Amino acid sequence: MNVWRNVRAPGLYFLLGILLSALFQRYVPQDLMVNVFGGNEAWGVLMAAAFMITGPATKITNLGALKIAMGWKRFALYIGFVMMFSFLCGMIVNLIL
Repeated sequence: MNVWRNVRAPGLYFLLGILLSALFQRYVPQDLMVNVFGGNEAWGVLMAAAFMITGPATKITNLGALKIAMGWKRFALYIGFVMMFSFLCGMIVNLIL
């Protein structure tokens, strides 16, 4: 049955994503995130671009499904494009505001 195969393939990545999200929320202090994103403007923009602007694009569950569907080469290109575009958007927003 194709439906079961399509659920089973990214299922491990989905569970891993839930586990990592729970561990991050539980054990990473909020002050640490403020320090990482706040101090140096360029570094803060890069980090925010990686974790905030690209949230859905870099979610572990989505990445697992994309890697399976696209293969390693296209997946690496996708990650590179998303990170570069997000960084540039973050820098533009930083200049405007």
